[in-house]
Amino acid sequence: MIQIQRTLRRLVGGPGHARRCPTPRCPVVAAASNVQSHGFASEPSDTSRKAAALMIGNEILNGQIADTNLPWLAKMLYNRGIDMVRAEFVPDDTEEIAKTLQSLRSRVGENGMVFTSGGIGPTHDDVTYEAVALAFGCDVEEHAGTIERMTRHYESQGKELTKARRKMACLPKGADIL
Repeated sequence: MIQIQRTLRRLVGGPGHARRCPTPRCPVVAAASNVQSHGFASEPSDTSRKAAALMIGNEILNGQIADTNLPWLAKMLYNRGIDMVRAEFVPDDTEEIAKTLQSLRSRVGENGMVFTSGGIGPTHDDVTYEAVALAFGCDVEEHAGTIERMTRHYESQGKELTKARRKMACLPKGADIL
């Protein structure tokens, strides 16, 4: 939840303030966990900025985890004058995530935003970054700055940066790190 809040503040600022994604091909990805379906949030006007949400995870679809992120995100966007036009839920499947991400990106347009929630973690089914890379025609690469931050974080907790945790720093090439 904190990651979504920080990302949203950096992207849209206060009410009425809008900032365009600096790289048109690069999606804006905010990662969090715990989600469930809600569908359409509002009918957008032709002049408003649009956003969509892609919720990822088998545990969401089988009812193991309940959603708290989507209602919060929709309200935060609404309060900033951004219309949530669609939210979709998909399993931990690379091609399904990529296909849905492309569809949502098309719905929100060039100036729109697509947020993802769930699907990122040091687990066997973590395929979100690979799916985002597939959707936007790029590779995944280990991001040195993220590795440095993760190393400091885990060392401060007396933990090791394992191979599984390191995988979380393999980001779509060219992605803007917020």
